[in-house]
Amino acid sequence: MSEQSQQGQQVRVQKTGSKIRPSYIVLIAALVLVVILIIQNTAKANIKFLFWDFNVWVWLLIAVCVLLGVAIGWVWHVMIVRRRRRRITGRA
Repeated sequence: MSEQSQQGQQVRVQKTGSKIRPSYIVLIAALVLVVILIIQNTAKANIKFLFWDFNVWVWLLIAVCVLLGVAIGWVWHVMIVRRRRRRITGRA
């Protein structure tokens, strides 16, 4: 950002400090909690699903569930944004 002074010279004005969005703080806190949860759960668990039966580390199961949740949330968000754009532009 620049302003002109009385002599016609440009003077640069710098902002001090940066603004951190509250959503970034929530995201970082959630990531820290997930990492703590993963670190604390290093045991193996027996998983039975339909006719499959397998052993898996609990931390891996938690990580996969978190990633699936993020992916589903992202797809949901994209679908909502596209639906709103269609309404605004008038396309069916």
